[in-house]
Amino acid sequence: KGPVKAVDIFLEQLDDCQKNELVGRALKASNAEQWSTLLRATASGRHETRSVRCCDMSGRTVELTVKPFQTLFTVKQELLKLADEFLPRINKKMEVRQAKLYHAEVELPDHVLGSMLPEQISVVYKKDHKLVESDSDASFEFYCSDRDY
Repeated sequence: KGPVKAVDIFLEQLDDCQKNELVGRALKASNAEQWSTLLRATASGRHETRSVRCCDMSGRTVELTVKPFQTLFTVKQELLKLADEFLPRINKKMEVRQAKLYHAEVELPDHVLGSMLPEQISVVYKKDHKLVESDSDASFEFYCSDRDY
């Protein structure tokens, strides 16, 4: 049980990107031809600009055009601009709107590339309150989560 338990603990500490990299490296080392075939098949259709559906909690769907090397951070910025049209207004001096993007209940990190995104992602919009604290050396902004909508 010892080694199996240690492996489980190790795997629990890896995020999905690290797990995918671990498997990819192992596959490449054990069967480079299969790895190359799988890589090319997976890249097919992802090497060019494509559409990704973004669905929020109310069922509203926005279809965005995503470039292969565009980061998820820029996708979030586009969604936030569009959200200003249909979400309640915020006081931009006191509040900030944020978007969290998910696939299969896993939050996607900002560095994910457009080519790696699934065809559909879920969006949760959040409104946070800005708390600004000033002193003579620096200003700090803190965000207190208000609610999801």
